[in-house]
Parts: sequence; C-alpha cells; structure tokens
Amino acid sequence: MKINIRLRLKGKLMLPILGIVIIGISILQISNYNGSSKVLEKEIISAIERDSEGANRSIDQWIVTTVGTLKNWSRNSIFNSALSGSFGSAERVTEFTDNALLDFPVYEGVALVGLDGKVVAASPASYASLDVSDRGYFKTALNGETGLSEPIISRATGNPIFVISFPVADEYGTVKGVLFAVVSVSHLYDLILLHK
Repeated sequence: MKINIRLRLKGKLMLPILGIVIIGISILQISNYNGSSKVLEKEIISAIERDSEGANRSIDQWIVTTVGTLKNWSRNSIFNSALSGSFGSAERVTEFTDNALLDFPVYEGVALVGLDGKVVAASPASYASLDVSDRGYFKTALNGETGLSEPIISRATGNPIFVISFPVADEYGTVKGVLFAVVSVSHLYDLILLHK
C-alpha cells in the first residue's frame, strides 16, 4: 500500500511539474526566436546597405571611366571634321560609333551632335534624326562641361536610359559640338549588379 501511495503522489506531482517545464521551455523558445529574428533582421539590413554602397561605388567608378572614354574620343580629329562638314567624315564617325557599340554593349547609342542639337552622325540609325537641343546634358556639354542626365526615357527607343555627354572642341578650345553615349539602364544593372 505504501508503494501505491507513493506512485500516486509522484503521478499527481509529475503532471503540474511537467506542465510548468513545458510552459518554461515554450517561453524560452519564443524569447530566443524573437531575439534571433531581431539579430537576423539587423544582419540582413546591414548586408543590404553594404551591397547598396558597393553598387553605388561601382556605378560612380564606371561613370568616371566612361567620361574618360568620351573625353579621349572627343579629341579624335574625325569629330571636328564631321562637325565642319568635311566630305566623308560623317560616314567615318558613323563607322566609329558602330564600332563603339560593338565594344561597349552597355551603350544603347553613341552620337555626335552639332551646336544646333541635331545629330551629325550616330549609331544606331534610329538616333540619326534626333534633336537634343532641349536636353540638359547637351546644354551642359555646350558650356564645356561633362553632362550627365538623370534617368530618362529614350526618344529613339523608349527604353530607360541616362546620357553622358562631353564637348568636342577645336584646337583653340572652342566647343564645336557634343559627343554623347546613351547608357541603357538595364544593361548597366546587368553589368554592375549581376556582373554579366
């Protein structure tokens, strides 16, 4: 009988103790989950900020490199020849811009524009009839500075783009026209963020 009473007493105590242990473990699990999720959330936000800063630096560096390329190209005598109307020079510029598009697939187009904002030579052909006289990047380059547009919609293709422009000057430093590269936003995204 004594053994039976002890077993009943143990059984009666076991249920409440087991209930308290289960509740305690549940509270600990919930607390750990909340703490872990906050730490994980902070780490994810930190990683996103770090990646965003890295992408911004990459884009900034890419733009600096592109400006350098346009500056170098603008010194090529074929651009001044085409702007002055020399026979056959517009065709040579078009050949140059065709090759530029092959070498730089992130460019949607490359064009040489006269002081009136009308295209003298360009690739692809859809850019040949453009008038960019009202665009800020054109006006900035006419003032002898590098132009960089905000993202805009291309008049030639309807795609999201931004434009980098550079003045084309003669040997005396007089601006004679503008050379610009049209950058495809989607191709730049692929190049910088997806490393394609």
